[in-house]
Amino acid sequence: MLKVKFSLLYVIPLVIYLLLNVYTETFSLITYIIILSAFFAFRLSRLRYPRNVYPWTARAAHVSFYALTVALMLRDRLFSEALVNGLLAVTLLFVILDLAMPAKKAQKD
Repeated sequence: MLKVKFSLLYVIPLVIYLLLNVYTETFSLITYIIILSAFFAFRLSRLRYPRNVYPWTARAAHVSFYALTVALMLRDRLFSEALVNGLLAVTLLFVILDLAMPAKKAQKD
């Protein structure tokens, strides 16, 4: 049950980004607020791991999601829709890898 919650925190922001990229031609203030709320929802997925115990897949997923967020926000001026879709695919790959790995427990010294 717990894994389902964290998978939703990964998947829902990616679906929101996909829908915004495909169906929105120009971004307004409401669109940027939606992007910001989806970004914070994705950040909550770090709660899956104890503090300072992040595997490389989680770090790669978050770094690629940060790059995706910047590319999506600047899509109107600098980037194309195809580049954002490519970053979305890379982020989805890292998310699938991260969800496939079991969550590590904190080691007590």
